[in-house]
Amino acid sequence: MGGGKMHILIIDDDEMFIKKFKNDFDHRFDALCDDTNYFVYTDGLDKRIFDYKYDLAFLDIDLKTVDGIALAEELREKGKCQCIIFISSHSHLVHSSLIVHPYFFIRKSEYESDLSILFDLLQRSLKEKYFVPIKSNGMTKVVNLNSIVYVHVDNGFLKIHTLDEILETDVLLKKFVEETNKHGIVRVHQSYAINVTYVLSYTSKEITLAGNNVIPLGRAYKQSFIDLYAEYLIQ
Repeated sequence: MGGGKMHILIIDDDEMFIKKFKNDFDHRFDALCDDTNYFVYTDGLDKRIFDYKYDLAFLDIDLKTVDGIALAEELREKGKCQCIIFISSHSHLVHSSLIVHPYFFIRKSEYESDLSILFDLLQRSLKEKYFVPIKSNGMTKVVNLNSIVYVHVDNGFLKIHTLDEILETDVLLKKFVEETNKHGIVRVHQSYAINVTYVLSYTSKEITLAGNNVIPLGRAYKQSFIDLYAEYLIQ
């Protein structure tokens, strides 16, 4: 299945494993995506890690220089990657990793079987990606709903905040949410809707999203948000 360029982050302090994994991933992933750009690091403290945004991040959960779970949390909080896949030779760490809602966990002891399962999941996810046409500044742009962090009404226009840009359109917020709700977009305020994928925390009055975006939570929309977010967490 062809697609756009994908940015893939790999962090593991075992260089031999990285070489094998990258070759195996390339071999299988070619059928899913036409253009893949890898960012490979052996040191989790390398500051260049946060220079880009990634579609997938493969992290050794037990790095020598940094806690892999803490690194995953930082990637999410800074809006750098929402799809985290842990890799480890320590299978007992699977449960500890659930705190950051990883997409998958590859056990090095079950490498071949886990990799096969992962690619089945990735293939299904890529096929289910939903794209929506957005008319902005006289042009129509096709936007992946997975990249939308939140939207809000400003001076009669709907501003769509994606991971990379802000688009402005005259679509009504109500209509936009109706068309995208089944893909995780939920209204949380008279003027705001968010993508539950990017929720880091919430209180009775506000929601904190990746990238330090704090969004008001209206009383009339609180329960529908909580319900949809709960569904997301148990998927």
